[in-house]
Amino acid sequence: MPPVITVSGQGAGAGAVVRVQDNGKGIDAGDRRKVVEPLVRLHRDGDPAGTGLGLATCARIAAAHGGRLEVAPGPGGGTTVSIYLGSP
Repeated sequence: MPPVITVSGQGAGAGAVVRVQDNGKGIDAGDRRKVVEPLVRLHRDGDPAGTGLGLATCARIAAAHGGRLEVAPGPGGGTTVSIYLGSP
């Protein structure tokens, strides 16, 4: 199945939320907190090489702006990363 990535955003209270969804393998519930820590990578068959810095950097940027990043399962599989900014 070809990769599909959807980016959306909306106002939420006095802030905003930006969501990035994909149709990939998803991230197991037990690994969702780990993947936002620096230098943590999941080692799964078929995954491309990486540094373990992408989601950790995004989480730090969100926090620096008074927000937060959440990782959740996507609808129908894959992953949804939500970035909350302001006061949503």
